[in-house]
Amino acid sequence: MNDSKHPLSFNFHGIVAAQVYTTSPQVLTFYEAEYKYHQVKNLNPDTPKVILRFEYKPGWIPCPTGYIRQTHKALAHWVYRIEFSNNQIHIDAYGNYFAIPMVHHMLLHPALRYFACQKGVLMLHAGAVAHLGSSLIFTGHGGAGKTTTTSLSLASGGGDWDVHADDYVFLSAGPKSLAYITRSHLYQDLITLLPEIGARLTHSERLRLKMYGRIRSWSNDRITWPVRLPVNRLWPDHPIADTAIPAAFILLEESDSEQLELEYVAPQDVPVGDLIEMNFSEARHFLNLIRKNRALSNFASWLVEWQQNEQKLLEERTKEIPVYLLKRPGDVRTLSSFQDALIEKMVDLIKQKDTNYLP
Repeated sequence: MNDSKHPLSFNFHGIVAAQVYTTSPQVLTFYEAEYKYHQVKNLNPDTPKVILRFEYKPGWIPCPTGYIRQTHKALAHWVYRIEFSNNQIHIDAYGNYFAIPMVHHMLLHPALRYFACQKGVLMLHAGAVAHLGSSLIFTGHGGAGKTTTTSLSLASGGGDWDVHADDYVFLSAGPKSLAYITRSHLYQDLITLLPEIGARLTHSERLRLKMYGRIRSWSNDRITWPVRLPVNRLWPDHPIADTAIPAAFILLEESDSEQLELEYVAPQDVPVGDLIEMNFSEARHFLNLIRKNRALSNFASWLVEWQQNEQKLLEERTKEIPVYLLKRPGDVRTLSSFQDALIEKMVDLIKQKDTNYLP
């Protein structure tokens, strides 16, 4: 595979790193936009690193010896191979235009998560906002409302609320939360809820949102393509909080009530196992691609060890950070005061942290 002489390098708080080698402008454009916040010129050679060599190939893609062919959602086609070493994961791939984000989502991103766990840092599938140095971490199964809740918090909370995480957040001992900044994934339903976001889009982006929404509806949610938008365009009045002290984990759950309900969850009742299962559900494609490529001879024991380590880390963090269950209406548009009620509860949680209060 032909490489660019100078790879794109990305440093994630000194915990993990990534390098992308390519001669394809399409791949360069994607990663420069996706990880712009984390881009650096040089990396510490001792930092665990994911190395991606990826070339854009339109049309039919030959499959070299040692590579595996992969298709996803009918549109994305690529061939790949994976190699593990003590401190590095090497990913080599050729793919079409639709494969560029899929290789990121299904290979590079979860490989970063694996190395973070090896360093004692949990990379949790969650949204997060920060307020005056304190963070609120929203998590739950897909569709629970992570993006909606973080977006409503930023839209309604004023300039003291900062962007912290859209899809994943690093959690280290202390406790401390660390930003993992990628482009936000935008879907039509959020624009319907927050029309002011739609005003920040170009005409082309609005057309793509509508087209992707129709594809999603036609496929019964099997094909979901987002419009990716830099956070500084989505939230121009909200800076990024690089690090924060977590005030609360907030488990999101949809309810039949028309009221917003917030309940404290005792440490022994925190569904740690369910949250870890959710995290690994997000990594299912990564695991399947490793299996197909036979990249690890000890795959079963490797996976068990990874799962156990993440569970241990989450148990440690939930002993340090209070956990709450936030029950929200299924259709927040039916509750005119939803945004004000949400912000009021979020501010209360931060005040409780500052006074060392626990129920």
